[in-house]
Amino acid sequence: MIAMSKSKLRKNAKRLNSYMAFRAKKEFPNCNGSEHEFNTNFYYDCFKKGMRTFFGIECSSDGSIIKDNQNPVAYKEFVEDEETTA
Repeated sequence: MIAMSKSKLRKNAKRLNSYMAFRAKKEFPNCNGSEHEFNTNFYYDCFKKGMRTFFGIECSSDGSIIKDNQNPVAYKEFVEDEETTA
């Protein structure tokens, strides 16, 4: 794996982690703001091992989120939030 693809995997692991935190807050609003169990390094390590599906979320070979089969509404809201803050 070349350095650029590692960088892209890291970036996409960070985005997946952000999305998982966003989705956790949507699915469990009464958790008093506690984060979900995993972090960016967890997703990055999983990507390096070839894992591409997490809690219904499908990712491409470079770690980009393709779709969320489990909660597509949350993913749509996440993307909309990204677009408004970009």
